[in-house]
Amino acid sequence: MIVLKSVEKTFGAGKHRRKILDGIEAEFEPGRHYVILGARGAGKTTLLRIIAGIASATRGNVQRRGTISLPLGTAAGYALGKTARELAAFFANLYEVDPNDVVAFVTAFSDLNDSIDLPVASLPPSQRALLSYAIGYAIPCDFYLFDDSVTFGSASIRAAFLRAFESRRASSATILATRNIRDVGKLGEIGCLLHDGRLHTFGSVEKAVQVYQRLEIAALDPGRAYAQGLIGTSGPKSAHSYLKSHLKENGNDVGAHELLASLSVRLGASSDALTASHEALKQGSTSADMHLIQAKAAASNARFLEAMERANIVLEMVPDHREARVVVARCQEALGNFEDAAQIWLSLSDEASALRAFMRGGNWKAVLKLTRRSLETKPRDTRLLAMQARALLEVADWEGLVRGIEDLADIQREEALNIVYRLVRSENWSAVREVLPRLGRFDLSLFRGTRNVDLIIRLLGRGSAAEHAAGRHVEAQQLIDVIAAIDPGLAVPLPQAKATSTVPVGTVGPEQPALGTAEEIVRELYRLKVGRGSVELVEFNERNRAAWVAAKALVGDIDGAVPEDNSRASDPKD
Repeated sequence: MIVLKSVEKTFGAGKHRRKILDGIEAEFEPGRHYVILGARGAGKTTLLRIIAGIASATRGNVQRRGTISLPLGTAAGYALGKTARELAAFFANLYEVDPNDVVAFVTAFSDLNDSIDLPVASLPPSQRALLSYAIGYAIPCDFYLFDDSVTFGSASIRAAFLRAFESRRASSATILATRNIRDVGKLGEIGCLLHDGRLHTFGSVEKAVQVYQRLEIAALDPGRAYAQGLIGTSGPKSAHSYLKSHLKENGNDVGAHELLASLSVRLGASSDALTASHEALKQGSTSADMHLIQAKAAASNARFLEAMERANIVLEMVPDHREARVVVARCQEALGNFEDAAQIWLSLSDEASALRAFMRGGNWKAVLKLTRRSLETKPRDTRLLAMQARALLEVADWEGLVRGIEDLADIQREEALNIVYRLVRSENWSAVREVLPRLGRFDLSLFRGTRNVDLIIRLLGRGSAAEHAAGRHVEAQQLIDVIAAIDPGLAVPLPQAKATSTVPVGTVGPEQPALGTAEEIVRELYRLKVGRGSVELVEFNERNRAAWVAAKALVGDIDGAVPEDNSRASDPKD
């Protein structure tokens, strides 16, 4: 049992006289665990020294029954020229325990084993502190005193001390004096508060913590400073809640508004962030972060000009502010200024975003240049290879496109097929004839029967019919040859067309092949458009009437009869 009666402690004299403890009344029972909270300078260390008997009270008395440790971590202060071994033996004799047991406990720490016979004064401060904690835990006591912490050292050593703490408090009382409220509920069961020289006892540590926090609010700046302390002890959510409550009565606290805005961003409370940053700026805040929050909010609400104006204010304050430049780049893209956006992305080394901006702006030469540069370091990047192939298609570099499709097909054949489909869909038949027959490492026939290849074949059929109808029979046959290479079973020559792809591209054979009748031409156009194997009736709508007239002109029968609208030709099977 430890009983304090009317304990006072005064330091100094005259006008420098200061009373630290003012009539302390307290009892500490065996086997119980106490936590004494107090601000810096409240007298916690002084109180522990008086309890331990190594300092005397100015007034009052202390009754002690049972052995009481020194505040752990202070043993090295009594070395007086001793070695570590001698100091351990000194305290062992003082507490009437076996010195060999104490030395064995101390040397169990590898950091102390090598220095056990060295003078304590020669040890670095960290080893002296480690020695002090080790000696304190080595000696069995009825009451253990701790000034601020129950552990010390590296993670492994702290774990060892924590195990020793749990072992000692299983049979002994503990008194921990600290101003750190984190996890104190796990270290004690009875909470005390040392404030204005008096010791107040509460039923639980949690209650003492609550009162201590309220007293801190009164002692500290009751806004930003206290909230920052809460972040370290209770977390950002507690600080956020406190600031909202604080600002209801202290709306002119600029620092509190700034911190609330920053915490709200961190916690994802966008509405609070916007309101707090607006109030901070309204009251004269010069924080770039407040303007940035406003800029991001404006951008998210499609107020792009306002967002860029705010972001530019940030950049005037901090010229290389990355987040502000990102806001400007995104706003430029939203406003259609893709080139400006791309240049900002490049300055931020964000090549992916720069490529996106160049593509949206149709600057395919820039896309090609950038993808080629990036592929030097990432030659097998599927996304970059696909972008390169798309750019080669857009700039009409057919020789490069052949290589680009083949390189892409080596890694991702489906992506290569998409580029081929995009090329055929453009209906640039000269480009199709230039590229597709030259694909060596990419075999389109491997995709026979898939939707994309069916669409490609259908488009090629439409192209061959159009070329044939325009009198470019060699070119038409070349497209049919491409179809045959993809799916030989679908190669159907145009009516009476005798040309082959052995004639060089761009030339005409010695004799024009027969074109067939106007009705045959129209039926072939329709068949290729609808798809292979169709036997549906041909309905002569306005589009088919135009084809009929064109076909009649081709065969020299301008005066031939043209079917009326909505009339139907007979079914080819019939």
